[in-house]
Amino acid sequence: MTEPADEETGPEIWSLLTSALDTYRGEHEEGFLPPSDNEESRVHRALDTLEKYVFNLVTTGQIPEQLNDALSDYQPGSRVEDKLVDLLAYNVTHHRIEFEVGSDVCWRLVGLGKRVGVVAVAFILLLRSKPSDSAVKYLRQASTLYLGGYSTEVFVMCGAVLEATMSARITDDVLATDGRKPAYRHTGVYSLGQRMQYEEAHPFLTEAQRKQFWEVINWRNDAVHVQPDIAPDPGLAFVKTAGLLSVILPRPAFG
Repeated sequence: MTEPADEETGPEIWSLLTSALDTYRGEHEEGFLPPSDNEESRVHRALDTLEKYVFNLVTTGQIPEQLNDALSDYQPGSRVEDKLVDLLAYNVTHHRIEFEVGSDVCWRLVGLGKRVGVVAVAFILLLRSKPSDSAVKYLRQASTLYLGGYSTEVFVMCGAVLEATMSARITDDVLATDGRKPAYRHTGVYSLGQRMQYEEAHPFLTEAQRKQFWEVINWRNDAVHVQPDIAPDPGLAFVKTAGLLSVILPRPAFG
């Protein structure tokens, strides 16, 4: 068995999957029947033109100006929106979208080896924690999304992990006993701000840890309410979340 230090080159999963997908895509395209007349040739050209735009079309709903010109000889006189609705009804278009989604997923795996290393570090931190069932559910989502190459979603789930963790540490009963009324009167739900106010009055976080806590929460809020791509490296949020878990809900043996 080789030592970890001997394994200088990772498996590059993204490259293997991309190559396999490209091969299969070519085989799949070869199965299409060629056009039998001028009308079918016009449809085929339109479908081929749409191919390089279709993934962005269905994921953003935005129609680039150049696409209108590129489809000018397909159903002349029709609005480009009507042309696209018609072309999107073809099975071949659906198949091509599937391949584009697969390609997008494969490319997200670039850098997976580095992310595995980050998750390994986070795991060491998590050994010191005993998270609640709800926190574990969110943590699984955060780690899976991070490994899979998603960014915005990691911030959202890390924020959810910390909220669930703080709710388990500072329960509704604790806040009610302290004489606090739920911020959301109609639902009887206490806010995260109320729990953190209680924590400051009965501290178990250091000032630095409290700052890290709000950093992750604010990154989540920015990702959801400001822009999805302005937060820093999601690995930083994930590691900070793991570290905070060990402080908020520590495993008894360490705590």
